[in-house]
Amino acid sequence: MFMLNELQRAHPIRNLMAEEAKIGNDVLDVACGQCISYSFFRMAGIKYVGIDITKKFIDSSRKVYPEIETYEASALDIPFPDASFDTVCCKDLLEHLAPEDVSTAIMEMWRVARLKLMIAFFLPPWDKQPAISLIDGLHGTYYQNQYNERDILTVIEDLEDVGGIDIQWIRSDASIKIRPPPSEKPYTHAPLYIITKNSPDLHPSV
Repeated sequence: MFMLNELQRAHPIRNLMAEEAKIGNDVLDVACGQCISYSFFRMAGIKYVGIDITKKFIDSSRKVYPEIETYEASALDIPFPDASFDTVCCKDLLEHLAPEDVSTAIMEMWRVARLKLMIAFFLPPWDKQPAISLIDGLHGTYYQNQYNERDILTVIEDLEDVGGIDIQWIRSDASIKIRPPPSEKPYTHAPLYIITKNSPDLHPSV
């Protein structure tokens, strides 16, 4: 129990995502990486499926967790039909996409979610202006963009069938922080958007 509690405190966003996913029976983890979130959903009794565009992450996940479904696939073209999963979650992806791809990724996740979509991303310091950065990193070139909650909320509000949803915004100051250059303030770990569809399944007849 000690180890479980320590894990939950170390990753409060993942822990909260797993609790929120109890609205249904399964979850799709978009940009799952090496499936770090899987343990949280397993403890919550939720069936877990992961996709990631990076082959070595998927290969690693299959070795460590052979019991789960993982697929090499892009968030921009999710290989599942509409409303395939009760819950779709995405953590630490949007800030690394090309800016023109952010809305496509959100729309694709929204499309395959039946009940709920959860999105988390890193925030820049509050007094730092949003910016777009292209980083030449250890594993190749990637974006390290600085969005704020309004940037992402604007994309969410532009979804075609956005009517009849409930959007919550949760910020967790207790979660992990990025270590910045010496002259900069720390980046606060992702706030969590929880977007619940107004589905008949959530409002059964009495």
